[in-house]
Amino acid sequence: MSYEISTFPCPGGGFMRWARLAGPKPARGCVLVFMGWGEWLEKYESIAQLWHERGFETVVAERRGQGLSSRFLENDRSRAWLPGFDVLLRDFSAFYKEYFMGDATPLLLMGHSMGAHLLLRWYAEARPAENIKGAILLSPMQRVKTGRIACPVAEWIAGSAALLGLGKLFAPGQKNADPATRPFAGNSLTRDAGRYRVLQMTLRDNPMLKAGGVTLGWLSAAFASARRLERALKRGAPNGPYLLLGPEDDPLVDSRAMKDIAALLPNCAAHFIKDAAHELLQETDEVRARTWEDLRCVHKDVFRGIMYHTGLLREQSSLAMTVIKASLRGGQRSIVRNPEYGYPPVPVAPPWATDHETGSFKNASTSSRVF
Repeated sequence: MSYEISTFPCPGGGFMRWARLAGPKPARGCVLVFMGWGEWLEKYESIAQLWHERGFETVVAERRGQGLSSRFLENDRSRAWLPGFDVLLRDFSAFYKEYFMGDATPLLLMGHSMGAHLLLRWYAEARPAENIKGAILLSPMQRVKTGRIACPVAEWIAGSAALLGLGKLFAPGQKNADPATRPFAGNSLTRDAGRYRVLQMTLRDNPMLKAGGVTLGWLSAAFASARRLERALKRGAPNGPYLLLGPEDDPLVDSRAMKDIAALLPNCAAHFIKDAAHELLQETDEVRARTWEDLRCVHKDVFRGIMYHTGLLREQSSLAMTVIKASLRGGQRSIVRNPEYGYPPVPVAPPWATDHETGSFKNASTSSRVF
């Protein structure tokens, strides 16, 4: 089965690339993936294959401004700038309407980092009526870490620069940023040297994939979008259910902000993994195995509960199915408790719950398979 890459003309001009890997027949549903900042379609082919093995079709979307999709500054690909995140949401909405509106296929949203942020904001604001059965949020980008500059100060600087027409200037430290030459030591993406080397080799082989250094305008747009998402969730998020996975201390985006978002989501299970960098699916074998264990629980248990309501499955209720069904009836939040943040305790621990002291799974299966 081939990973078919196509282009979609965006309503405001330019194009975005997207790819599809068909599922087995009959497919259990479709996973719609929105990738993180600076990523590209080809990077997700192996992820699509893993979902295929679980019985799902996969569609991956690459935004304008990165990969081989069109850029907002075509004459300067070294500089990452955009007029605002709303443009990306309009592109995605048009793409969704073209290929998914009116489709009865059960749909799972899956986003990583900036893609998780945008998917969640679109889901909260657009309230699509289609058959969306849940969302997986991997390291969602709600607040970018700004180094030695305090986040409120960085937000003020970026916002002021944008207002003064200086939004296309590089953010501090971004002018000469080149992910293809950045040393492995101290990188924010992964602690696996082999996978980091593969990512860099890919960028060296095709420099056109590089997203460029972040500008003050891009940073201002990210801060503004984060505030929009928080307001939307406080007004009331869609019922989910949600699975939010992230590093316990993400070096690139703020894990504390991820936990704040998790607390605003109904029917949300959150798991934060120790000793992990930003890209959980590009991490060491141990971290990848733990991440895929969580996703396997979604595949084995949560989807049983979700799809039970569509009539696609009539399997006997598992623990996770009971939790999800109870959540859908009563709006009960299912957030894994971290005493440091004072989240409400989980009435019944879902299968992906983890002991935050030992990092061991309480109820997950003991499979040793590493993807």
